[in-house]
Amino acid sequence: MVKERIWFLNFVSSTGEVFLAGKDSQLKSYGTGNVKAKNVYKGSDIKIENVIYVPDLRYNLISLTTLMSKGFKCVSKFDSILIIDKHGNVVTKAFKRNNRLEIDLKPLNAYNIGSADAPLDEIISKIGRPLGSTRDI
Repeated sequence: MVKERIWFLNFVSSTGEVFLAGKDSQLKSYGTGNVKAKNVYKGSDIKIENVIYVPDLRYNLISLTTLMSKGFKCVSKFDSILIIDKHGNVVTKAFKRNNRLEIDLKPLNAYNIGSADAPLDEIISKIGRPLGSTRDI
């Protein structure tokens, strides 16, 4: 489950699925799609399919049981969990922080075109030069 729409590569809007969040609290979903993210631990990109959009979440969530049902192994270490694909390759590592497991991922999609530090020419090459740009003069 993802709390911000910027994570989605593609998105199908829908409403209705409700998740219980404890103590009579409910969270509503607003659609599903695929997410592509930069895996900070490995430096590679990963794609996660059928992700649910729940904007009222406090944190993005990933289900270990869903990963296991798709053929991944989750190997517990003292302060982390390794997520291993069906070929035995470590896909990523979840680290124990603040009493929860965290995976360092960053969104990769059409809206995430570069950092604020990226050169203007690099950003323009990804999205095209805007009309009225000072470089058009």
